[in-house]
Amino acid sequence: MTATEAREKTLWNRLPSFVKEWIELEVNNKYVHLYRNTYRRELFKSIYPDAFNENVLLLLRGLGYNAYFCRADMSNGEIDEKLVIEW
Repeated sequence: MTATEAREKTLWNRLPSFVKEWIELEVNNKYVHLYRNTYRRELFKSIYPDAFNENVLLLLRGLGYNAYFCRADMSNGEIDEKLVIEW
């Protein structure tokens, strides 16, 4: 294992399990390739509050993901936050 591979594995293992599961679900979604060239996953703060800290964001960015927090205007008029993960 190279140093780069070891670093990436370490960062991956530090991510919360539900973040890793959502990324893996997106990767394994065979229909994604039919509609777009990039992968994207959104996690909402009201459902996954543990994902909303700077450590998760830094881990994702360290692995090469484009990850950011932003406002989510819900259809019922409420406001939430979401973590967007793209690659």
